[in-house]
Amino acid sequence: MAALVLSLLGVPEQTITDDFTLTERATPLLVTDWRVNNPDRELQWPAYGTAPAEVMTRFLSTMNSRYGSIQSYVTETLGLDTAFTSALRATLLEPASPLTFRRATETDIPTLVRLRDEAAHWQITHGIDQWKPGQLTEPHFRTRLTEGEVWLSLLNDRVAGAWELWWDDPAAWGPQPPTAAYIHRLMTDRRVAPPGAGRHMLAEAERRIAAAGRPLSRLDCLSTNPRLREYYQAAGYTVVGEQTAKDGGLGTPYAVTLLEKHLR
Repeated sequence: MAALVLSLLGVPEQTITDDFTLTERATPLLVTDWRVNNPDRELQWPAYGTAPAEVMTRFLSTMNSRYGSIQSYVTETLGLDTAFTSALRATLLEPASPLTFRRATETDIPTLVRLRDEAAHWQITHGIDQWKPGQLTEPHFRTRLTEGEVWLSLLNDRVAGAWELWWDDPAAWGPQPPTAAYIHRLMTDRRVAPPGAGRHMLAEAERRIAAAGRPLSRLDCLSTNPRLREYYQAAGYTVVGEQTAKDGGLGTPYAVTLLEKHLR
């Protein structure tokens, strides 16, 4: 069923096969669960819980040779017209982002300062007590360029937003193994950024984290900012704790909510 849905969404067959084989990571747990639930029985099926690529390759090949395509199977054999596929895609696929992305350089530092200050002013005018204008100046962003990554989002060559990507964050999370990256200062230029830009920027940051081989994306927000917490939760992040006295280098410790998302 998953393969059928992914096919109708336009996912390449190799990607479907790769996704199927990820089940192999859970095979030991599946076998252990079966034995716990069946203590008086012997597992007779050697391939129980496995997902070899050959199985999915044969399935897709057989469907294509027997029915012409997955779409033909759905429309001609199951009797679902093309409107079903259109509705499926409209429901499950995100619209393509009009944004492009690139890593920031030294010459972008004044733009980053401006973005941050304008975002701080916007928060104040909307009753959000989080950022303050003038808190972060050029040395901050110069350090972030050196110690991590800073990314820009662009719309038709105009800067629409930016974010910082850190490889560790001991002030909020304490010492951690290198299994996560940390997103900070997700900010947009509201005169340029299209609707939904923040979610597209988050998704791009997550792709970068996954490409670096780290399975977790983490971030934090002030504990007194429920609107931002809800925004991140709607993007798939889960609250995993609180840091009651984060020292972010701004002079006064503050409480933050810690959130993370498991990446595929």
